[in-house]
Amino acid sequence: MLRVTDLSKSYADRVLFSGVSFDIQPRDRLALIGPNGSGKTTLLDILAGAAAPDSGEVVRRKNLTIGYLRQDISPFSERLLIDDMLLASPKLTGLLQRMGRLQEALAQGRADEEKQQRLAEELGRLQHAYEAAGGYDLEHVAKAVLSGLGFQQGDFSRRLSEFRGGWLMRASLAKLLVVKPDLLLLDEPTNHLDLEACIWFEKYLASYRGAVVVTSHDRAFLNRTVSRVLSI
Repeated sequence: MLRVTDLSKSYADRVLFSGVSFDIQPRDRLALIGPNGSGKTTLLDILAGAAAPDSGEVVRRKNLTIGYLRQDISPFSERLLIDDMLLASPKLTGLLQRMGRLQEALAQGRADEEKQQRLAEELGRLQHAYEAAGGYDLEHVAKAVLSGLGFQQGDFSRRLSEFRGGWLMRASLAKLLVVKPDLLLLDEPTNHLDLEACIWFEKYLASYRGAVVVTSHDRAFLNRTVSRVLSI
């Protein structure tokens, strides 16, 4: 699903890494480890397409979806926590908006009978696509993920701007898990998780259908979750 070939990256006279080549396959669990400042986050940035290497290439499968949890989370927003989860998937949000426009057009009843029929058929197709993509289960899934990461039911209706530090990181992680991208890039995801949330997260990753690349200083967590190690 993703191939890295002969990648290199330097800053000024300092070489972070060079000659890096590896593949990421579906359901891979890859740990990216190394001392602080060795270039782990830079490599994740490159995999995500947020930075460019000095040389080499990253080839991504067509239509590959990538979710990236960074350490520098600052999603200041007045949106409610649960609403932010429900709007996490651009695909589902787009389908919902199109369905809404069709429902409004049908309710107005201004089109002739033939056009009304076409609108109704299109609405049916969109509803089927929305259901197949998990849209009707989205709120249930979002609440389950938030609960697993330690949020209480009363937190669901709080605004994101009310949360601080580690709770913002948890909210960002929850948002990625709700979207379920093909590839998860996680930069120190357990830094702000307590033991209970970390245990839940490990179980979630064990059943996750996508691939995962994770950096972490928590060797016990890595030992329980990954099957391959890339050491810088």
